[in-house]
Amino acid sequence: MEGKGKRIDHLLQENDLLEEEFLTREVESLILMQIVAEKNFDYEKVRLLQAMEEKTCTIEDFKLKHASLEQCIASTAKLSVSALDEKHSSLSLKGKNAAMVLCWLLGNGCLFAWNGMLTSQDYYVTLFPDLDNLGRFVILMTMRLKNFVSEPRFGSIDDRSLLKTIG
Repeated sequence: MEGKGKRIDHLLQENDLLEEEFLTREVESLILMQIVAEKNFDYEKVRLLQAMEEKTCTIEDFKLKHASLEQCIASTAKLSVSALDEKHSSLSLKGKNAAMVLCWLLGNGCLFAWNGMLTSQDYYVTLFPDLDNLGRFVILMTMRLKNFVSEPRFGSIDDRSLLKTIG
């Protein structure tokens, strides 16, 4: 029995050693996992910082490109506006006086015709002071003037038929 007791003691000691070794290896594996996790964290942190720097550089590049494009557009707009002003100033002076004279002549022509329409009754009152039906006479004389100015047509009104209608 003594042999068995020694053997059990020896097995218990070996079991304790194995448990210590197991715990040691478990602690070592946890430490290694922590070291690997820290390395991965540092690596990801570096990658993230690089990506942020690249994005920052890209954003700054875009800002610079945007500013240069704005300057380019502004200078192009100024050049085109100045070119248009030069063309407009050179074109606006050509034919200006002729256009003014033509508009003046056309305007006076319209005003003379309008004046004739407005003052026709006064004219016929002074021409025929003893006429009773002046309103009808003015209409008939205006029609006669229209026929006189336009092309002579078949069956146009003559002076005798006008005077018979009025009288």
